[in-house]
Amino acid sequence: MAQNRKIMLSIVVVCLIIGAWLTYSTFYASLRKPRPPSVIEWYETSRQPISSLWGQGVAFDGVYWYFSGRQYLCKTYLNYSIIIENYDLIPQELRKQGYHHIGDIDYF
Repeated sequence: MAQNRKIMLSIVVVCLIIGAWLTYSTFYASLRKPRPPSVIEWYETSRQPISSLWGQGVAFDGVYWYFSGRQYLCKTYLNYSIIIENYDLIPQELRKQGYHHIGDIDYF
C-alpha cells in the first residue's frame, strides 16, 4: 500500500512539473515579440539614391518612409516620391534659445 502511494505521489509531482513548464512556456512565448531576421538572412533588394536632406534619420511605419535632417522632415511613398515635407520645423522662439536640431525620428 505504501509503495502504491509513493508511485501515485511521484506521478502527481511529475504531472505538476510538466503542467507548470507548459504553462510557463506558453505564457512567456506569447509575450515575446518576434525578432528580426539575423543579419545573415538579410539581402539587398535594390539600391536607390536619396536626398542629402534625408541624412539624419529614417523611420518606416509599414506604409510610408519618414526622413529627417537637422531642421527638415518629410514623408514619402515606398518609391520615395514626397507626400509632404517641412523645411521649417523649429519655431523661431526656440531657435532664438539655441535649439537647432529636431533630433532622431522613431516609429514604434
